[in-house]
Amino acid sequence: MTSKTAAADWALLRLPPAHRPVLEHAGQLYFHGSYSEERRRGALRAQMRPHVDHARRSWRPLSGP
Repeated sequence: MTSKTAAADWALLRLPPAHRPVLEHAGQLYFHGSYSEERRRGALRAQMRPHVDHARRSWRPLSGP
């Protein structure tokens, strides 16, 4: 079994730089914040949809049938 930290580190290394801030922000919230206090700001908010679209295209082949 892999820790969430190790999995996030693995994913960050493989993401294009433009998509890293979204995952980094999610990790900061997970380890140091509260999702109820989360407020997406300007540039990060604009990066979320492209990040999700990239993840769906890239990681779908890794899932089972």
